[in-house]
Amino acid sequence: MRVNGLNGADNISGRGMFASPTSMHLQLAGGSGNDYLEGGLLAGDRLQGDDGDDGFFTRDGQPGDIVSGGVGVDHASIDVSDQASGIEKFNQAIGTLKLAQRTVTVDRGAATVKLSWTHPTAWKKLKTISLVACDGDKAVGSLTMSPKPGKLAAHGALRLAGGAKLSHKGKTVSATLPLELASAIPAGGLRLAVTANDVAGKEQVEPGAGRLVAASTD
Repeated sequence: MRVNGLNGADNISGRGMFASPTSMHLQLAGGSGNDYLEGGLLAGDRLQGDDGDDGFFTRDGQPGDIVSGGVGVDHASIDVSDQASGIEKFNQAIGTLKLAQRTVTVDRGAATVKLSWTHPTAWKKLKTISLVACDGDKAVGSLTMSPKPGKLAAHGALRLAGGAKLSHKGKTVSATLPLELASAIPAGGLRLAVTANDVAGKEQVEPGAGRLVAASTD
């Protein structure tokens, strides 16, 4: 399957945000603009960013994916068996993210996101975990979790409602985040990105972790 995003900021994914992952090989091109491209279920996908500051995700345990950054400052999360060129920044693996739901429904301006992050050795190694809501390539709101002091801080269009919880056990930090949105959800929803930083200065970005979508009015 070949998909070309052409002009503008595109989010093209074969990982199955709203349905099952793709069962065929993918050739994805972002075109001009700041694009985000994700591979699919099979090995050997080809992802090309073209012009713009693009993001790529092929860290899926499938070997032989090929990523080409093109013009701009590009970042990527890839498997060790993948091939990459024209990438300025590679995201470092410092754990595993898990969302209870990848697609979270916003009803009357409110939603609850439940997530956990497991560090390879200990939860104390995690300095911060940030949840960012993006409209295309523009961040509209964020929430920062600081596990050691147990603090939560919201910014922009994301606001914390009552009942928020941040906990830790063993290697894992868990959070229940009741959110209130200060603005309406766009027709295409909001992309959720999650970033973890550890005490050694490493950073891991999961740019397509999930999505906020408006509840159906039917």
